Amino acid sequence: MKRLSVLVFALSTATGMAACGTHTKSIKFSTTKFAGAEAISVADQARLDANCPDGAPKPLPDWPIGKTEMIFRDGFVLEHSSEWKVPYWVCESLDDADLHGGVPRKNNFRADDKLTVGLRAELSDYKGSGFDRGHQAPAGNQTKSVTLKDETFVLSNMIPQNGNQNQQIWATLEDTVRGWAEQSSTATSVRVITGPVFHTDKDLEQGFSEIDTVGTNNVGVPKAVYKIVVGTVGGERRAVAFLIDNTAQKKPFDFTKFIVTIQSIEEHTGFNFMPKLDPADRVKLETQKGTLFK
Repeated sequence: MKRLSVLVFALSTATGMAACGTHTKSIKFSTTKFAGAEAISVADQARLDANCPDGAPKPLPDWPIGKTEMIFRDGFVLEHSSEWKVPYWVCESLDDADLHGGVPRKNNFRADDKLTVGLRAELSDYKGSGFDRGHQAPAGNQTKSVTLKDETFVLSNMIPQNGNQNQQIWATLEDTVRGWAEQSSTATSVRVITGPVFHTDKDLEQGFSEIDTVGTNNVGVPKAVYKIVVGTVGGERRAVAFLIDNTAQKKPFDFTKFIVTIQSIEEHTGFNFMPKLDPADRVKLETQKGTLFK
């Protein structure tokens, strides 16, 4: 693995995360903004509205997220980093009907042909890296359409994920969220936002972050992975956010130990995840720790 040093411009007080790596070089990113509705087709706007009803996550002011591209699919929408060749965030909507279609899994991992060669991950980047190709929008969330399931295997929907974390605690969390989507008390679809975290508390305090990369395209290895779940339970709108280090985790898994505020994840990633929330909902959903859906 290589290690790159990135300048960052934010402060945070949330949980720290461990990093590893071998080589470093300094780089600096310019900031970028979400293109906005005027640059989106009618079909893509519909996909965005369906998967990100509270608005597409937007960069916070002065955050060095670099060049990005939006990817719109029926099953999920994401913002892809041309620097790190991973999604910064993936939004999806999940309901009971998505989970009982019976379409089997086929591991059709491949580069995303919506992205330019050199600005995307390739299968060769992951080969021999020691990391899983970790889904952000899980294949298990799409069972009613072969196309929808197959599209989850594009590498734009992947991050280099610790195999133990991906296959154990993360898989269990994905199953848990699917269980919430099946609840009769969940009046509307569960909305899920998932993505990588590259910057620890120490990184933000000192103004730079060392990021490990794999492959010839320098695919960024996150230090942690987040998942934000929003739904209506018992007539009340609820949200809960999880932040889990991209390392092996010991059983038994107690997800209450990984609950953080949405605001703290925003501070570590540089994105406002639900920009259309009104102020009252923002205080309720983003600044307070949520609880597990029952």
